Amino acid sequence: MNISDPSLILVQLAVLAYAVPLSIVFWVLFKRAGRPGWLSLIPFYNLYVMGSIAMKSKLGIASSLGLLLLFVLLSSPLKVEQLFILLVSIPTTVCYLLLFVTFIKRFDTKFIKWLIVPFIPLTGLVFLSSAKKYRAKK
Repeated sequence: MNISDPSLILVQLAVLAYAVPLSIVFWVLFKRAGRPGWLSLIPFYNLYVMGSIAMKSKLGIASSLGLLLLFVLLSSPLKVEQLFILLVSIPTTVCYLLLFVTFIKRFDTKFIKWLIVPFIPLTGLVFLSSAKKYRAKK
């Protein structure tokens, strides 16, 4: 695929349009939780920090290691069995969703709002970070 292919450029713009606001929202949420906002920009480590904010560091570590392992497996030139990738991705996804929900529950919000965030992350997180009444619990 050519780098100047219009469909590839559209995909890159769509990813950028999603990633930039999501990064800003996580920056705001980390700051509200009393952590430096720039920690939200460090891949894998941001999940560990989310876990420490949620008081579930083990979920943060498991999510980070699972995503790192998936990244290595999928970018490896070696032939990796699809079943093995599936066996790694399922628990990683479960850990990530649990981490996400416990992270959002640390902020004063209602059940339905923190339930929406893992499934519609950008919309839910923008709502959560823009409301003045949401503060991290001590």
